[in-house]
Amino acid sequence: TCHNQFITISNDTKVFLEQNIGNTLKKNIILMHNAINCNRFQVDRVETEKLYLVNVGSFVPKKNQKFFIPLAKDLIKKGLDFKIALLGDGPLRNDFIAEMKINKLEKYFELPGNVNNVEDYYAKSKIYIHAALYEPFGLVLLEAMAAGLPVICLDGKGNRDIIEDSKNGFILYNQNVANFADKIIQLIENKELYQAMSMYAQEYAKKYDIKDYVDKLLDMYKKSMK
Repeated sequence: TCHNQFITISNDTKVFLEQNIGNTLKKNIILMHNAINCNRFQVDRVETEKLYLVNVGSFVPKKNQKFFIPLAKDLIKKGLDFKIALLGDGPLRNDFIAEMKINKLEKYFELPGNVNNVEDYYAKSKIYIHAALYEPFGLVLLEAMAAGLPVICLDGKGNRDIIEDSKNGFILYNQNVANFADKIIQLIENKELYQAMSMYAQEYAKKYDIKDYVDKLLDMYKKSMK
């Protein structure tokens, strides 16, 4: 009998493992969502003249940063004064920069690469935007929530576990640029909705604090050794 325990970080990864593991081992699968240090991201918000949007992720195909090119063009058509900070590096970063320049969108994007002070970018941002086509879970979404940012994202499957639609963010099930832009506008034009979602996002993120996660992990190890 195998006593190994298999930890999955979202319902989507749990279903995948259940479909690819022997029936006798399914009972050994444990769902334990990832966690963050909430204290690190509880920042003092910084007011800016223009609308700041932020995204964090490696420039790889599944992160889908190219979605932000047509999104920026749509936001411009809608008359918004904004800046999108894309934090991260990767093989597709130069491709993104080239397309950004072709579309003359340089003043609407900030690409600092990998940074050690991501919380400073959350502090001056209004909304966290995420276009990933697949996410096993979505730690950066929780980080942004802990900083008080509502999240607008595409469906990455794993992030279904942490986005409560219209409560801590919006999740869109298709790559519709206009709909994504409309959600941004809805949030910035409805101050009561924004404030409610911001406060709920902060409270929601606390459920995934690293301290509670470590306690659960230790408890799991203790039980497995009996």
